[in-house]
Amino acid sequence: MITRLLGVALLASCLATPVVAQVSIRVVDSSGHPVPAVLIEVYGRGELIAVTSTSADGGAQLSSERWSQVRRITLRHLGFQTLIVQVDEIPPDGLIQLESRPIEIEGLTVEARELCPINDSPEARRRWSEVASLYSRETGSRAWSVYYSGHAGRVQEVDLHRPTDSGAVGRVSGGGAGVVHGGDRAPSSLDDHIRTEGYAWPPLIIGGTTGSRTRAWKYPQLDHEHAYHFASSVFGALHNFEVVRESEGQTTLAFCPNGAGNGATIKGLLTLGPGEALIAAEWRFETKDPDEGAGGAVSFASYIEAPGLKPHLVASRGLFYLPSGRKSPYPDGPRTYARVVTVQSRWYIHPSAEHPCKPGGGRGFFTVHTDPPNSPLGIRFSECVARYWGLR
Repeated sequence: MITRLLGVALLASCLATPVVAQVSIRVVDSSGHPVPAVLIEVYGRGELIAVTSTSADGGAQLSSERWSQVRRITLRHLGFQTLIVQVDEIPPDGLIQLESRPIEIEGLTVEARELCPINDSPEARRRWSEVASLYSRETGSRAWSVYYSGHAGRVQEVDLHRPTDSGAVGRVSGGGAGVVHGGDRAPSSLDDHIRTEGYAWPPLIIGGTTGSRTRAWKYPQLDHEHAYHFASSVFGALHNFEVVRESEGQTTLAFCPNGAGNGATIKGLLTLGPGEALIAAEWRFETKDPDEGAGGAVSFASYIEAPGLKPHLVASRGLFYLPSGRKSPYPDGPRTYARVVTVQSRWYIHPSAEHPCKPGGGRGFFTVHTDPPNSPLGIRFSECVARYWGLR
């Protein structure tokens, strides 16, 4: 609902006395779900007056002492079409809908091997450090919940980096802080694992099976719940940076392992956008024998916990791929990959390391159910997540 705190008569007097007007809006997608972390720019006549963003419930308060000069607002979010709304066209109830815009993530092909090694560029490191410092360093130590949709399947190499929303299934998931792997089932921080063991670990085998992302190695889910790692001090300490491209206000950095870590490494590209934000990343894992050729890509968003606090870096859209283990009858033909695509994510970062909706102290393995859930356990978990999220 749009609430105008100042009457028309008072607004008319603003030339003599600066006044503050406030407008409340709520941004949703085509399904009516709230869209958090939407960048909102408030413009006058060719002048940027203010910048804000939507909260976890898609809401935002637009206020300015210069409100009488405001002419339009622009709303931007990865995965959605940019929307420009004139002030007099803001709906009476403040509800604004964004239309999705499928993103084709440029592929990091086999030529990525030519990216490395590189010398550490002071300018490139400065750019990464300045942007990374804008994000919270607490994300990895906090429990999380997420509503998302996605799908998995096999594709040929030519289609690897062309994910679509077709066939996506809604899910609700949550987990406590830390990761678990086959060598150590006690949860510990992702940064500690990467610092001491690298970017791939022995798989956790339960009942003779592993997860859909796992064969010889288990990889961190940098395309999903571990996206915050790209703004962490550990990521910066383990890599050299170099500027490889600048276009339309965006800067693309190459990152390569610098030899300071142990075990498996990653290398790839990181895109910084205008307004000082991390936009996207793509990478390849490199492991000891066997090197499976796994990799991924992610588009970032920000989860804003509260005004005045640094936002949490989260994934908006993600991609993970692993070359198929099946032997092809045509060795010279296109390679086939197992691919996991996350096409939309809405995050909630809990205030502590323990997830309140998970048994056993809320740590350890993450929990995932379809959304809407189709089992009693899934219904209980989904209802609990909604209560803590403030949706019910």
